[in-house]
Amino acid sequence: MLRPFTLGHAPEGTEEHVVAETLAAAGLGSYVITSLILVVPLTYLIRSRLYMIGTATLLVTSIALLSAIVENLREPETAIAALAAARLTDLALLTLRHRKVSQRVGRIFRSRSIENGSALWG
Repeated sequence: MLRPFTLGHAPEGTEEHVVAETLAAAGLGSYVITSLILVVPLTYLIRSRLYMIGTATLLVTSIALLSAIVENLREPETAIAALAAARLTDLALLTLRHRKVSQRVGRIFRSRSIENGSALWG
């Protein structure tokens, strides 16, 4: 079960405050880098029409597994949830490709699915 990490009240200028800000900055940096690693290749593949079924699953699952291994598989639910979300995204993109959906609807779905996929790492 995921539990939030909380710090008590830390007045500005104290070491506890510096530690809290450092943890927040590291978390934000990790989120941004991981989001870029996921979003940039998927966006490129979708825009250039090189996207094949299973691409999102492969990319997201490999990153989730590597993250889980680094954490000694303490919370494997996260990797399993990432796999499920990636499979659903692949399925939805395949469905959009085979059905004649308007360009606008396809663009909106692709942009929203990429945003939601990157929110997984927040």
